[in-house]
Amino acid sequence: MRSFTIVRFQLFVISCALVGATVQQVHAQSNTTIKVKEEKSIVFTIVGMKTMEDARRTEVLLLNLPGVIRARTSYASFMSSCITSQGSNIDQQTITDLFEPEGFSIVDYAEHMIQHPLVPVEHKTVQGQGLQSPGDPDPIEKNKYKMATSHVKEKIRQYEVMREDAIKRGVPTKKYDDKINWLKSQL
Repeated sequence: MRSFTIVRFQLFVISCALVGATVQQVHAQSNTTIKVKEEKSIVFTIVGMKTMEDARRTEVLLLNLPGVIRARTSYASFMSSCITSQGSNIDQQTITDLFEPEGFSIVDYAEHMIQHPLVPVEHKTVQGQGLQSPGDPDPIEKNKYKMATSHVKEKIRQYEVMREDAIKRGVPTKKYDDKINWLKSQL
């Protein structure tokens, strides 16, 4: 029972590793229909692998199938997984027929669909530009301006405090007034 649980966990880990961080669920949709690209993740255990060379050979066999995008085989866990493209007709029987002549058998076969939302062309980055309209200011420059503005406002506040202290002490405030006016002109 324990080895079956370990196999299931390894099956899950390999499946997640192949899918990676690229799978995202779309939580909000606009009025337009979001198109998706579907892929199929297939994970199974190979019985009969004896060497690392067998593991490499199984990967090559999988990659030679039409429609397979990625394939991985773990010699340590005897697990293999692959991602197939949309419309490929690879199923358990195809995998079994592929490996039986090589002396391997397949157990714990599982597959699930992966949907990747497609981004319309106009939203993709073009020649280094971000996802902004041509008239929008550059976000980096906008943040620099905000930081500079807040820094200048803080300096103005500091000079106003020093000016108030100078008034209390009876000291001339011309230099503080000049500095405050100059900083305000920088805004």
